[in-house]
Amino acid sequence: MPAKIKTPEENPLYVQLNYEESLDGKKQMLYYQTSILKLLKNIQSYHILRTKELMKKQQLSVRLKQLKANLRTLETDFPKIRIPSSLKRDYLLEKISPEKKIEDKEIREIQIHNKAIENQLQEIQRKLRMLSK
Repeated sequence: MPAKIKTPEENPLYVQLNYEESLDGKKQMLYYQTSILKLLKNIQSYHILRTKELMKKQQLSVRLKQLKANLRTLETDFPKIRIPSSLKRDYLLEKISPEKKIEDKEIREIQIHNKAIENQLQEIQRKLRMLSK
């Protein structure tokens, strides 16, 4: 027995929208897409920076282990000397401030990585401007 074909009035999935509602729906959808793309861009940037941070931490850990091993060999190879307390105090009072620099190469990598998302955002913004006219 064939199924009876329902008319649009009987079909609960059918919704009629006027032009303004349709236009507002399209605008909202484009706004949602821009929000999602911006979020995706931020997540990708975070992922790249986090990966680089972990790599640098690992390199630092390896270098610290090497430094510890080198210091142990130096301590065993050289005789122990007594340092006057005045020299110890001066050395402890000196402040060593490491300079933190962001490499231009890393910034360029992030910019290249996000270029595709920027293009998509510009396309959606262009569509929004067209719909707003």
